[in-house]
Amino acid sequence: MRQKRLENVKIKSLVDIEKTGIRDYREITVTSKRQITIPKLYFDHLQIHDTLEAYLVGDGIYLKPKKVQDIYTSDLRQIVLNT
Repeated sequence: MRQKRLENVKIKSLVDIEKTGIRDYREITVTSKRQITIPKLYFDHLQIHDTLEAYLVGDGIYLKPKKVQDIYTSDLRQIVLNT
C-alpha cells in the first residue's frame, strides 16, 4: 500500500479538493481473493465497526460505514414512521 500526496492526485485546483472533500489519498492493493485492507487512519476516523455499505457509482465503489443502531433507536424510528 502506497501513500501519495494530494499534489499527485489528478485534481485541477484546490477548489476541486474543497468540493470533493478529499482529505487523504492512498493506493490500496486488492488481493487475489478480492480483499482490501482499509488503512487504520481511515478505519479510526470513520469509526468503522464490522460492516460497510458498498455502492457502485460511475467508475468506482463508494464504501460507507453502516450506522450502528441500538434497539431503542430502531423501535423509535418505526413508531415515528407509523404515526
